[in-house]
Amino acid sequence: MNVRKGFAALCLLPVLAVAAPEPQPALKPADVVQMQLDALRDNDAPSPNAGIATVFRFASPPNRAQTGPLPRFTQMIREGYPDLLNHRQSKLFPLVTEADHVVQPVEIVTHKGETFRYLFMLRQYDQPQGKCWMTDGVIGRPASAESAPKMQL
Repeated sequence: MNVRKGFAALCLLPVLAVAAPEPQPALKPADVVQMQLDALRDNDAPSPNAGIATVFRFASPPNRAQTGPLPRFTQMIREGYPDLLNHRQSKLFPLVTEADHVVQPVEIVTHKGETFRYLFMLRQYDQPQGKCWMTDGVIGRPASAESAPKMQL
C-alpha cells in the first residue's frame, strides 16, 4: 500500500466519540466520586468546563435544583471549589455508610501542591436508567500540616 492510499484509508475510519460519564446503576459510590475527580482534574478536556459538566450530571436532582442550571453550577465550582479544578492527584479514604446515604472522604493535592480534604455525600436516586448513586453535596476544608495523616470525619 502506498502512503497516499494509506492516508486516505485512515481518513475514512469513523471517529469514535467518547461518551461523557453519567450516572449508571452499576456504579458504586467510590466510582461516582472518582469519575467526578478525574473529570475535574482535566476540567477543560475535551472542551472548556467539560469536567464541571460531568460533575453536574452526577449531581442529585435536589442538588441540581438548588445549584443549577449548568452556567450557575459552573460559576459556583469555579468560585467555591477552585482547588478541585486541574488538581494533581486525589486519594479516596474508606467509605462511611449512614442510614440512607454514604460519605466518601477524599484528599486532593492541588496544582500548586496544597492539600485539601472533602466529604462527598451521596444517595441513590431513581433515574431513567435505574437507581443510581448521585452527589447531594460536597463539604471541603484545607488539610492543615498539624492534622492527623488519616482522614477523620
